[in-house]
Amino acid sequence: MATPAGTAPSLTVGVAIGVLCPCIASWPNTPNEPATKVATDTDAAMTEKIVSRLYQATFGASERCKMAPPESAEEFNTEFNRFSAKYPDLLSLLRSSPYYEPARRHFLQVTASMTVHDTPESLAAECKGVAQLLRAMLDQPEGQKAALEYRARLSPK
Repeated sequence: MATPAGTAPSLTVGVAIGVLCPCIASWPNTPNEPATKVATDTDAAMTEKIVSRLYQATFGASERCKMAPPESAEEFNTEFNRFSAKYPDLLSLLRSSPYYEPARRHFLQVTASMTVHDTPESLAAECKGVAQLLRAMLDQPEGQKAALEYRARLSPK
């Protein structure tokens, strides 16, 4: 069920993250590039972007949402727990990827510079947006299909 480089899966998450959570879309190495650029990326670059974006939407958001107002933090945590229960293998593949640590370090660097601009409202919007993304990957057929394709992409060949 692997997908050829440049096809919908990485774009699905990239576009969804950018639409649902514009704050993440402004971070470097996020879905601001046009589809034609994504289509020309190598398999390794595509996998690196998938790892980066999945990290942002899961473990990275988990850390950021701890600072959000309780209602939005709880909404995110509910969806992240559901996501973790439904896709433990995907999260395991994510953590074991050679791109995981660079994605984590990059995320920490970028978000450290953002914290001076964080407000309860911006963090609430960010956490609600990422919760909505995770919910879509759990409950919507296209989101479920994308999660399976990410798992195939991250699985050892």
